Amino acid sequence: MTKSVLVVDDNAHLAKNVGEILAEDGHHVVVETSPLEAWERASSLALGVALLDVRMPDLSGVELFLRLKSIHPEARYVLMTGYARAEEVQPALERGAELVVKPLPPDALRALVRRAMAACESKPPVTFVAVEDGAGLADVEDATEEVIVELQEGEPEEEFLARVVHRLHRVTRDGAQVRRAVFLVGEEDDVDVRPLLARALFTHLAQGEGGELELVAHLGSGAPLRHSLLALAGTLASEGNPHVSVRVKIASS
Repeated sequence: MTKSVLVVDDNAHLAKNVGEILAEDGHHVVVETSPLEAWERASSLALGVALLDVRMPDLSGVELFLRLKSIHPEARYVLMTGYARAEEVQPALERGAELVVKPLPPDALRALVRRAMAACESKPPVTFVAVEDGAGLADVEDATEEVIVELQEGEPEEEFLARVVHRLHRVTRDGAQVRRAVFLVGEEDDVDVRPLLARALFTHLAQGEGGELELVAHLGSGAPLRHSLLALAGTLASEGNPHVSVRVKIASS
């Protein structure tokens, strides 16, 4: 879904002018002169950037920012002012909003919104974790966001595999990039869907920008399980994809 730019200013002429400049630059723009009407409309928007006048009747730009932030935390926010005092906007600035003096020259306005939209649309790489047994989960450490899919008690392995594949597709659809996939296996030596699940993770990495696949066993796991994981890793690695590395790891917990 295309991200929108929301422009809210009780000065109708200024709001219209800003909206036209941004629309000509290729953005989907929503212009409102009432902050209350903007708030009522906000839940239906795929909000990317919001440009909010600071001083407006009924609801200030800071108050509107705080409301919008609660339902669109990923969006970027810019407060526009000609004369606001620092204490008026401090709560918003502390929560990540940007402050500019209006009116902005058209080129500066375009550059500002392009930069804000790019920041909104970029997402950090994701570590995807499939968990048969969560005993080694504490060993999965990464600076990126983690997406964890865990086998539920009594859940058939085939359903677990289907959930993992579905979640991988959803992560991609949401615009995130999986660069590291971790498969924490259970204690059983031979699980029919285990090679299929590992291959699903491997294929997802290969079809993206590449990355690392880790097959993780517990410290107390038996030799047959370790050998089966090594064989599985060898099978995947033998495909010769230079963009995906495969390794077997023994978790300490």
